[in-house]
Amino acid sequence: MSNEDQPIPSKFSMLVKVPKREIIFSFNLGYVGLNASQARDVLKLQEAFASGGRLCVVHLDTGITVITNDFPEKLVSKPLDVLVEIANDLTLIQQGVKVIFPWPDKISVDDQHLIKKAVDIITKGESFEGKRVRFGFDKASAQSLAEIFSKNQYMRFLLDGEDRGITLFNQELKFGPTRIVLPRAKPTKKTIKRFSTVDSLDSNSKVQIELDVDDPGVVVQYLNWLPNKTEGDKNG
Repeated sequence: MSNEDQPIPSKFSMLVKVPKREIIFSFNLGYVGLNASQARDVLKLQEAFASGGRLCVVHLDTGITVITNDFPEKLVSKPLDVLVEIANDLTLIQQGVKVIFPWPDKISVDDQHLIKKAVDIITKGESFEGKRVRFGFDKASAQSLAEIFSKNQYMRFLLDGEDRGITLFNQELKFGPTRIVLPRAKPTKKTIKRFSTVDSLDSNSKVQIELDVDDPGVVVQYLNWLPNKTEGDKNG
């Protein structure tokens, strides 16, 4: 008996030798042609076989248990924890953005960082983008900012952002409009030096502003994915 023609990722076969009262049970846990959620199911099954336990084969029509047999630990090798984590994360992303990811042949460190970023956006509505931010101000705005920083060492900023997305495994994930939050920021030494000369600039000049941001750093909020958004808001 075999499930070779059954459209599921894990394949099993069972050979019954009646005279010898033997049953040979074999299985194949491959990922070829699977998407991320299917690969996750295979990895879960592999974890189960690696942990040892009891195999029961039940006749569904009669409910009779045909086989009951214990199997030892490490019948198959335990999958790497990082693979299980990636499969879980990609499955969450699939469900969140309604995109199917074929299980990739290769997963780089950069891919893992993008996966974690997408998970943060979907579950928390935000991502963290380092500890420094740069932007340009016109002369008048730079003068006002210099005046404020002359009285305060740190400031909190809330800036309008643009629409953002992520390209993951050649698929574009669009997350929509953003805003940038700098919880506690101060100008760099170069920016302080620019502030000292801003009065001498032409009125049409652009002033490059660089700010260092304390923990947790530059926070990018994805407005359609903040926790108080409904499913209709996200899709609209």
